[in-house]
Amino acid sequence: TTPDVGSIPSMIMGGKWMGYKSREHIYFFNRNTMNGYLDKNGFKLKKFAHIGKYVSRNLVFDRLKYYFGFLAILTSFLKYVMPRYFYLNPFDIAYIWGQKEID
Repeated sequence: TTPDVGSIPSMIMGGKWMGYKSREHIYFFNRNTMNGYLDKNGFKLKKFAHIGKYVSRNLVFDRLKYYFGFLAILTSFLKYVMPRYFYLNPFDIAYIWGQKEID
């Protein structure tokens, strides 16, 4: 898995996107670049999907405040009706499965 630099959240958030963690990621990939690296090294792309994860409601509201301060204030009442943890898939983490091609 890797952050998908070609995702809609990446394009909307720009430099604030969570995938741009300078100390964690040196290179950034999208579907085309990953497929190119797989092909160049004798692998065939078998599956490409976006995966999510379980997050806390506090994380969601912290991120809303960071990205869209006014939106976090307008939606803060939701914090009291949302589950404490829930599955969230913003479609910006790519799952890539490649398989070596055998001649």
